[in-house]
Amino acid sequence: MHKRTKIITTVGPSTRSKEGILNLYKKGMNVVRVNMSHASHADLDEVIDYVTKINKTADKSIGIMVDTQGPEIRTAKSSDILELKKGEELVLTPNKNLKGKKSLQIDNLKYVKGIKKGGKISLDNGAIELKILNIGLGNNITCEVLDNGAIAGKKTCQFPWSKNQTSHSDR
Repeated sequence: MHKRTKIITTVGPSTRSKEGILNLYKKGMNVVRVNMSHASHADLDEVIDYVTKINKTADKSIGIMVDTQGPEIRTAKSSDILELKKGEELVLTPNKNLKGKKSLQIDNLKYVKGIKKGGKISLDNGAIELKILNIGLGNNITCEVLDNGAIAGKKTCQFPWSKNQTSHSDR
């Protein structure tokens, strides 16, 4: 391997421990990457702490790369997987405590402009498509599910008609 070649490894829940990072280092990793679209600030702090401790005794220092989350709309972080069936109603909401209806919490929903009845919304990079039936109070959007599927937390939510769904000044 050329001496300037670097191996960058993205760490996640299964490799984010001190032992996991040390194991990756022993296998040739030079830089640990943390994707902030899926990690919390506490996760990043842990990685920095582990890498700092490993670097004190390592032959070569491990670098840290942070991939910051850009302007995007995602489903809220959740450990639950929501099963969706074609034809059923789903409420997209910024409210984590919505009661009574099948709902999915969406982060930064207030930044979406131009929501209209009949519009389409794509979830999880287009795996599931929704049709807007109604826009209610509190930015709740009632939709018809157009595709069978399952959706988890931190998945993309696209509003194709909306330009600049969020901007850096919104954050």
